[in-house]
Amino acid sequence: MAEPSSRSYSDEARNGGPSTALRLVDRGEDARVFSGDPDDFLETPSVPLAVLGFLALTVLSVVGVRFITIALWTDDPVLPWFWNVAWLLVPWVVLGPLWAWFIRWQLRRRKIRRGREAMATIASGTDPEHGRAVWVSYPTGDPTSWRSVTVLVVAEAPGGEVIFVDARSRSRPGHGLFTIGDPVWIWRGSDGWAFGQVARHGHDPTHSPADEPRIPTFEELNGGRSPAFFATELAELAAQYRSGSLTRDEYETAKDRLLGI
Repeated sequence: MAEPSSRSYSDEARNGGPSTALRLVDRGEDARVFSGDPDDFLETPSVPLAVLGFLALTVLSVVGVRFITIALWTDDPVLPWFWNVAWLLVPWVVLGPLWAWFIRWQLRRRKIRRGREAMATIASGTDPEHGRAVWVSYPTGDPTSWRSVTVLVVAEAPGGEVIFVDARSRSRPGHGLFTIGDPVWIWRGSDGWAFGQVARHGHDPTHSPADEPRIPTFEELNGGRSPAFFATELAELAAQYRSGSLTRDEYETAKDRLLGI
Protein backbone atom coordinates (compact mmCIF):
# COMPACT_ATOMS: atom_id res chain seq x y z
CA MET A 1 0.00 0.00 0.00
CA ALA A 2 1.33 3.42 -0.92
CA GLU A 3 1.90 5.81 1.94
CA PRO A 4 -0.97 8.34 2.20
CA SER A 5 1.45 11.24 1.89
CA SER A 6 2.58 9.91 -1.50
CA ARG A 7 -0.91 10.14 -2.95
CA SER A 8 -2.12 13.13 -4.90
CA TYR A 9 -5.56 14.31 -5.91
CA SER A 10 -4.66 14.42 -9.61
CA ASP A 11 -3.31 10.85 -9.59
CA GLU A 12 -6.40 9.40 -7.92
CA ALA A 13 -8.84 11.49 -9.97
CA ARG A 14 -7.30 10.37 -13.25
CA ASN A 15 -9.66 8.15 -15.26
CA GLY A 16 -12.59 9.19 -13.10
CA GLY A 17 -11.21 8.12 -9.74
CA PRO A 18 -11.96 4.93 -7.80
CA SER A 19 -15.39 3.29 -7.59
CA THR A 20 -16.35 5.14 -4.43
CA ALA A 21 -18.59 8.00 -3.38
CA LEU A 22 -18.37 10.14 -0.24
CA ARG A 23 -21.05 12.27 1.34
CA LEU A 24 -20.62 15.10 3.85
CA VAL A 25 -23.69 14.90 6.08
CA ASP A 26 -25.51 18.01 7.25
CA ARG A 27 -25.20 19.36 10.77
CA GLY A 28 -27.38 17.47 13.21
CA GLU A 29 -27.53 14.42 10.95
CA ASP A 30 -26.11 11.08 12.12
CA ALA A 31 -23.39 9.92 9.73
CA ARG A 32 -24.01 6.31 10.82
CA VAL A 33 -27.46 6.30 9.18
CA PHE A 34 -27.14 5.54 5.48
CA SER A 35 -28.91 7.82 3.03
CA GLY A 36 -30.73 5.78 0.43
CA ASP A 37 -30.87 8.70 -1.99
CA PRO A 38 -28.28 8.22 -4.77
CA ASP A 39 -28.37 11.96 -5.49
CA ASP A 40 -26.66 12.47 -2.11
CA PHE A 41 -23.62 10.58 -3.39
CA LEU A 42 -23.58 10.78 -7.17
CA GLU A 43 -24.47 13.17 -9.94
CA THR A 44 -27.67 12.64 -11.89
CA PRO A 45 -26.79 11.50 -15.44
CA SER A 46 -28.74 13.55 -17.96
CA VAL A 47 -29.77 11.60 -21.07
CA PRO A 48 -31.12 14.64 -23.00
CA LEU A 49 -27.90 16.55 -22.37
CA ALA A 50 -25.83 13.62 -23.65
CA VAL A 51 -27.96 13.36 -26.79
CA LEU A 52 -27.69 17.10 -27.43
CA GLY A 53 -23.93 16.94 -26.94
CA PHE A 54 -23.61 14.09 -29.43
CA LEU A 55 -25.77 15.86 -32.01
CA ALA A 56 -23.88 19.14 -31.58
CA LEU A 57 -20.50 17.45 -32.06
CA THR A 58 -21.79 15.51 -35.06
CA VAL A 59 -23.06 18.68 -36.74
CA LEU A 60 -19.83 20.52 -35.93
CA SER A 61 -17.80 17.65 -37.40
CA VAL A 62 -19.85 17.58 -40.61
CA VAL A 63 -19.57 21.34 -41.02
CA GLY A 64 -15.83 21.31 -40.36
CA VAL A 65 -15.14 18.53 -42.85
CA ARG A 66 -17.50 20.03 -45.45
CA PHE A 67 -16.18 23.60 -45.38
CA ILE A 68 -12.51 22.86 -44.75
CA THR A 69 -11.51 19.40 -45.97
CA ILE A 70 -13.90 19.06 -48.92
CA ALA A 71 -14.04 22.72 -49.90
CA LEU A 72 -10.26 23.13 -49.96
CA TRP A 73 -9.39 19.72 -51.40
CA THR A 74 -7.20 20.28 -54.44
CA ASP A 75 -5.94 18.40 -57.49
CA ASP A 76 -3.16 20.91 -58.02
CA PRO A 77 -0.16 19.07 -59.48
CA VAL A 78 2.19 20.96 -57.13
CA LEU A 79 2.33 18.98 -53.88
CA PRO A 80 -1.39 18.10 -53.84
CA TRP A 81 -0.86 15.37 -51.25
CA PHE A 82 0.69 17.85 -48.81
CA TRP A 83 -2.19 20.32 -48.92
CA ASN A 84 -4.85 17.62 -48.94
CA VAL A 85 -3.37 16.00 -45.84
CA ALA A 86 -3.30 19.42 -44.18
CA TRP A 87 -6.96 20.13 -45.02
CA LEU A 88 -7.85 16.66 -43.77
CA LEU A 89 -6.20 17.23 -40.39
CA VAL A 90 -7.04 20.88 -39.72
CA PRO A 91 -10.68 20.36 -38.60
CA TRP A 92 -9.63 17.64 -36.17
CA VAL A 93 -7.25 19.93 -34.36
CA VAL A 94 -10.42 21.27 -32.75
CA LEU A 95 -12.77 18.32 -33.22
CA GLY A 96 -10.37 15.73 -31.79
CA PRO A 97 -10.14 17.20 -28.26
CA LEU A 98 -13.89 17.85 -28.25
CA TRP A 99 -14.70 14.24 -29.10
CA ALA A 100 -12.12 13.01 -26.56
CA TRP A 101 -13.79 15.12 -23.87
CA PHE A 102 -17.21 13.80 -24.90
CA ILE A 103 -16.03 10.18 -24.70
CA ARG A 104 -14.53 10.75 -21.22
CA TRP A 105 -17.80 12.35 -20.17
CA GLN A 106 -19.75 9.32 -21.42
CA LEU A 107 -17.44 6.95 -19.55
CA ARG A 108 -18.02 8.99 -16.40
CA ARG A 109 -21.79 8.84 -16.93
CA ARG A 110 -21.61 5.07 -17.34
CA LYS A 111 -19.61 4.81 -14.14
CA ILE A 112 -22.20 6.92 -12.30
CA ARG A 113 -24.98 4.63 -13.54
CA ARG A 114 -23.07 1.62 -12.25
CA GLY A 115 -22.58 3.35 -8.92
CA ARG A 116 -26.30 3.99 -8.63
CA GLU A 117 -27.00 0.35 -9.41
CA ALA A 118 -24.44 -0.75 -6.81
CA MET A 119 -26.00 1.55 -4.22
CA ALA A 120 -29.40 -0.05 -4.80
CA THR A 121 -27.99 -3.38 -3.60
CA ILE A 122 -27.34 -2.03 -0.09
CA ALA A 123 -30.25 -3.07 2.10
CA SER A 124 -31.89 -0.48 4.31
CA GLY A 125 -30.57 -0.62 7.86
CA THR A 126 -27.27 -2.26 6.91
CA ASP A 127 -24.64 -1.61 9.56
CA PRO A 128 -21.65 0.37 8.28
CA GLU A 129 -17.97 -0.29 8.73
CA HIS A 130 -16.38 2.13 11.16
CA GLY A 131 -13.43 3.58 9.29
CA ARG A 132 -11.11 6.46 10.03
CA ALA A 133 -9.54 9.04 7.75
CA VAL A 134 -5.78 8.51 7.66
CA TRP A 135 -5.17 11.07 4.90
CA VAL A 136 -7.19 14.14 3.93
CA SER A 137 -5.89 16.48 1.23
CA TYR A 138 -7.60 19.66 0.04
CA PRO A 139 -6.37 21.69 -2.95
CA THR A 140 -5.16 25.23 -2.46
CA GLY A 141 -7.89 27.84 -2.36
CA ASP A 142 -11.54 27.22 -1.54
CA PRO A 143 -12.28 23.49 -2.01
CA THR A 144 -16.05 23.94 -1.72
CA SER A 145 -18.61 24.62 -4.41
CA TRP A 146 -22.33 24.07 -4.70
CA ARG A 147 -23.06 20.64 -3.17
CA SER A 148 -19.48 19.40 -3.49
CA VAL A 149 -16.05 19.42 -1.87
CA THR A 150 -12.84 18.90 -3.82
CA VAL A 151 -10.85 16.57 -1.59
CA LEU A 152 -8.85 13.35 -1.48
CA VAL A 153 -9.65 11.08 1.47
CA VAL A 154 -7.93 7.81 2.35
CA ALA A 155 -9.84 5.84 4.98
CA GLU A 156 -8.85 2.68 6.80
CA ALA A 157 -11.70 0.29 7.60
CA PRO A 158 -12.07 -3.34 8.71
CA GLY A 159 -12.86 -4.34 5.12
CA GLY A 160 -9.75 -2.66 3.74
CA GLU A 161 -8.54 0.74 2.63
CA VAL A 162 -10.98 2.98 0.75
CA ILE A 163 -10.01 6.01 -1.33
CA PHE A 164 -12.54 8.76 -1.94
CA VAL A 165 -12.13 11.49 -4.54
CA ASP A 166 -14.42 14.46 -3.81
CA ALA A 167 -17.46 14.57 -1.56
CA ARG A 168 -21.04 15.70 -2.06
CA SER A 169 -23.40 17.53 0.27
CA ARG A 170 -27.08 18.47 0.22
CA SER A 171 -26.14 22.14 0.58
CA ARG A 172 -23.06 24.23 0.01
CA PRO A 173 -20.49 23.08 2.57
CA GLY A 174 -19.20 25.78 4.87
CA HIS A 175 -16.15 25.89 7.08
CA GLY A 176 -15.07 23.13 9.44
CA LEU A 177 -15.09 20.21 7.01
CA PHE A 178 -13.22 17.10 8.12
CA THR A 179 -9.63 16.13 8.74
CA ILE A 180 -7.29 13.25 9.54
CA GLY A 181 -8.61 11.09 12.37
CA ASP A 182 -12.30 11.81 11.75
CA PRO A 183 -14.64 8.79 11.58
CA VAL A 184 -15.78 7.66 8.13
CA TRP A 185 -18.76 5.31 7.95
CA ILE A 186 -18.56 2.96 4.98
CA TRP A 187 -21.09 0.74 3.20
CA ARG A 188 -20.01 -1.64 0.46
CA GLY A 189 -22.20 -2.34 -2.54
CA SER A 190 -21.90 -4.61 -5.55
CA ASP A 191 -19.28 -4.39 -8.29
CA GLY A 192 -16.59 -3.23 -5.84
CA TRP A 193 -18.31 0.05 -4.98
CA ALA A 194 -17.98 1.67 -1.56
CA PHE A 195 -20.05 4.53 -0.17
CA GLY A 196 -18.95 6.66 2.75
CA GLN A 197 -20.49 9.27 5.02
CA VAL A 198 -18.53 11.69 7.13
CA ALA A 199 -19.59 14.48 9.47
CA ARG A 200 -17.97 17.87 9.81
CA HIS A 201 -14.99 17.82 12.11
CA GLY A 202 -16.06 17.32 15.71
CA HIS A 203 -19.74 16.71 14.87
CA ASP A 204 -19.70 12.93 14.57
CA PRO A 205 -21.56 11.33 17.52
CA THR A 206 -18.64 8.98 18.14
CA HIS A 207 -15.97 11.68 18.00
CA SER A 208 -14.01 12.40 21.15
CA PRO A 209 -11.00 14.59 22.00
CA ALA A 210 -8.95 11.39 22.19
CA ASP A 211 -9.35 11.07 18.42
CA GLU A 212 -7.43 14.29 17.84
CA PRO A 213 -3.91 13.65 16.56
CA ARG A 214 -1.47 14.66 19.31
CA ILE A 215 1.78 16.42 18.49
CA PRO A 216 4.63 14.96 20.58
CA THR A 217 6.58 17.36 22.77
CA PHE A 218 10.20 18.32 22.17
CA GLU A 219 11.29 16.22 25.13
CA GLU A 220 9.42 13.15 23.82
CA LEU A 221 11.15 13.47 20.48
CA ASN A 222 14.58 13.82 22.09
CA GLY A 223 14.67 11.19 24.80
CA GLY A 224 13.49 13.45 27.61
CA ARG A 225 16.16 16.11 27.00
CA SER A 226 14.98 19.72 27.01
CA PRO A 227 16.06 22.60 24.74
CA ALA A 228 18.01 24.03 27.68
CA PHE A 229 20.03 20.80 27.88
CA PHE A 230 21.09 21.06 24.24
CA ALA A 231 21.91 24.76 24.60
CA THR A 232 24.15 24.05 27.60
CA GLU A 233 25.93 21.13 25.95
CA LEU A 234 26.53 23.04 22.71
CA ALA A 235 27.89 26.02 24.63
CA GLU A 236 30.28 23.75 26.54
CA LEU A 237 31.51 22.12 23.33
CA ALA A 238 32.04 25.53 21.75
CA ALA A 239 34.04 26.68 24.80
CA GLN A 240 36.26 23.58 24.62
CA TYR A 241 36.84 24.18 20.91
CA ARG A 242 37.78 27.83 21.46
CA SER A 243 40.16 26.88 24.29
CA GLY A 244 41.91 24.35 22.09
CA SER A 245 40.80 21.31 24.10
CA LEU A 246 39.05 19.98 20.99
CA THR A 247 40.20 20.01 17.40
CA ARG A 248 37.73 21.11 14.75
CA ASP A 249 37.08 17.52 13.69
CA GLU A 250 36.54 16.45 17.31
CA TYR A 251 34.21 19.39 17.86
CA GLU A 252 32.13 18.61 14.76
CA THR A 253 31.95 14.91 15.66
CA ALA A 254 30.85 15.64 19.23
CA LYS A 255 28.25 18.15 18.05
CA ASP A 256 26.80 15.72 15.48
CA ARG A 257 26.64 12.97 18.10
CA LEU A 258 24.82 15.27 20.50
CA LEU A 259 22.28 16.33 17.87
CA GLY A 260 21.84 12.80 16.57
CA ILE A 261 23.06 13.64 13.09
